[in-house]
Amino acid sequence: MSRPRHIALVSFAGGNASAIAGPLDVLGFAREQAAQTAPIEVSVLTPDGRAVTCGGCLTLEPAGALADAPPPDVVFLTGMPCDVDEVVDTHAGILTWLETQRARGAALATVCPSQALLAHGGLLDGHHVAMHWSLIDEVRQRWPAVQWTAERMVVEDHGIYSCCGASATVDLTLYLIDRLCGRDVMTACAQWFLADPPRVRRQLPPAPLALPRAAGGNPAMAAVESWLLGHFHEGIRFEALAADFGMSWRTFYRRFQESFGDPPKVYLQKLRLNAARRLLENDQDPIDQVAARVGYADPAFFRTLFKRHVGMTPSRYRESFRLRSVAGA
Repeated sequence: MSRPRHIALVSFAGGNASAIAGPLDVLGFAREQAAQTAPIEVSVLTPDGRAVTCGGCLTLEPAGALADAPPPDVVFLTGMPCDVDEVVDTHAGILTWLETQRARGAALATVCPSQALLAHGGLLDGHHVAMHWSLIDEVRQRWPAVQWTAERMVVEDHGIYSCCGASATVDLTLYLIDRLCGRDVMTACAQWFLADPPRVRRQLPPAPLALPRAAGGNPAMAAVESWLLGHFHEGIRFEALAADFGMSWRTFYRRFQESFGDPPKVYLQKLRLNAARRLLENDQDPIDQVAARVGYADPAFFRTLFKRHVGMTPSRYRESFRLRSVAGA
C-alpha cells in the first residue's frame, strides 16, 4: 500500500463556514473509500494553532499550527473574509510557510478569496487561477501577472488548484480527490453526497450588470432615481424628464452621470436587463412578454441586447437559472 498523502486543510477566522465544512465532510468520506488503494490523511490546521470561528457560527478546534504540522502533500486554503486588503494584511505572515511547502513540491488548493494571499506572495505569477466575479476586476488590476478567470468553477495549473467561490468548494474537493485517489473514489463521493462530478466548465450564473449607484447626497438625483425605479418599463424621453425635474438637458446629464456613474440611457438599460433576469428566473411568461414588461416593444432587439450584455439568450438563461418548484407533482 502506498504512503498516505497528507492534506493540510487550513482554516481562517471569519471565512465561510461552508468552505471548511463541505471539504471536511467529502474528504472524510474519501479517506474511508480510499483506505486500501490510495490512502489520504486530513488535518485541520490554523495559522497559530488556535480555534477559529467561521461564518459567525462554526468554531473549529484545529489539530495544530502550521509550523508544527508534518510536511503536507496538499495545502488546502479554505475561505477567508471577502476583502482583499484584509486577506493580505491579516495573513501575510504565513507566506513564508506557504513558499516553503510549494518549494518542496506541495500542491496548493485555494478557495476565493485566499487566492489573493498567494498572488500577493508571487506564488500565482504566470498561472491560470479562478476568482469570484465580484473580485475579478480588483485582482486583475493588482496582480496582472496572474491569469485570472471568473468563467470556470475550478482551475488546475501545474499544482495550483483554485475555485471561484464558497459554493464551488465541493467541486474543488471532488477534483482533488479525483487526482489523489482516482476516478472510482471521486465518483463514490459524488454519489454519496448527491453532488455532480466536478465540471470545470459548469455553467455559472452571469455576474449581474453593475447596478446603478445610489444618488447619495443629491436630493434632485435621488428623486430621479426613485421615479425611474417605478417607471423604467415605460417609454422614457430623458430630455423631457430633465425638464420635468426643472433642469436643462446639459445639467441633468452631468448630474446624472456624477451620481450614478453611467449616462442615463446606460443606467436604464442595466435596470431593464436586471429586471428581465429576475423575471426569467421566476416567471413563465413568453420571452416577448418579458421584453414588453421591462420596456422593450421589439422582442428581437431585446434578445440581441440581452445576449450581448448577459452572454446568453433569454431562453438559455431561463433554462439554466430558473427557480424550479420542489413541491411534489
